[in-house]
Amino acid sequence: MLGSSFLALVIYASLFYSWSYYSVHKEAPVIRLDIVALFTVSVFIFMYYNPQFYIPYTAPVLFIIWWAAITSRFNKWKSVFGISWGAMTLYISFNYIPVLLILMSVLFPYTMMLGILFLVLLCYTGIYYIICSKIQ
Repeated sequence: MLGSSFLALVIYASLFYSWSYYSVHKEAPVIRLDIVALFTVSVFIFMYYNPQFYIPYTAPVLFIIWWAAITSRFNKWKSVFGISWGAMTLYISFNYIPVLLILMSVLFPYTMMLGILFLVLLCYTGIYYIICSKIQ
């Protein structure tokens, strides 16, 4: 309950900031990435406190959300690079990530598995963001 209240407060503050007079036109895409980052962290916190069967199936959705957010940020919807990266993301996300997470949950402690997943997601988004910012 406290986590939901905090998340609602953070989203409200982010939306208020993004709709304010000084940042409507120039900061809106960055604010969207901030909201996606807050959503990702809240999903990881939820998965940490409520470990259930859904974790291998929630992780691919996070990769796809990050791909869509970064593609939207740099407007790569019609570029060959953005579409090919998205196809690669879909293929890897739905074919390999659930299987690897199930294997990792057997081999590693739960917290280490979530840490490795977080680092892989961080590297994925960092690499895609840097590549998109360089290919303007």
